[in-house]
Amino acid sequence: MLTIAELEKLSRTRLHEATALLIAQQFDGAAYLSGYAVELILKARICVNLRWNGYPESRKEFEGLTSLRTHDLEILLDLTGCQEKVRTKYNAHWSNVSKWSPEERYRPSGAVPKEVRARLASASFLVRNI
Repeated sequence: MLTIAELEKLSRTRLHEATALLIAQQFDGAAYLSGYAVELILKARICVNLRWNGYPESRKEFEGLTSLRTHDLEILLDLTGCQEKVRTKYNAHWSNVSKWSPEERYRPSGAVPKEVRARLASASFLVRNI
C-alpha cells in the first residue's frame, strides 16, 4: 500500500520531472508526467476522504476495490470529497488536466508546447491546492 505521504511525495517528484522535461523541450513526457502527478495527489486525497492510511498498490490489495483501480481523473476526483471545489473554484486548472490519460505514453510525439506549459502550471496548482 502507498501511504498518503508517499503519494504526495511521488506527486511532487513527478511535477519536478515534468518541469525538467519541459525545460529540455521534451513536451510529450512533460505532459504525461504532469497528468500523472495529478492522479497521485487525487489518490492521496481519496485516502484522506475515506480515512485510509494508504492507497492499494497490488492486485491483491485491490481485491473488492476494483472501482478504485482506475487512472480516470474524473472518476478519481469524484472520490476525493473535494470535487465541487475543484470543478467550480479551480475549473480552469481542472480543464487543463482532466483529459489526461495514461494512454498518452503511446501516442506519437507532437505535444503543443503552449498546451504543455498550461497543463504543467495547472497540475502544479492542483497538487498544491487539492
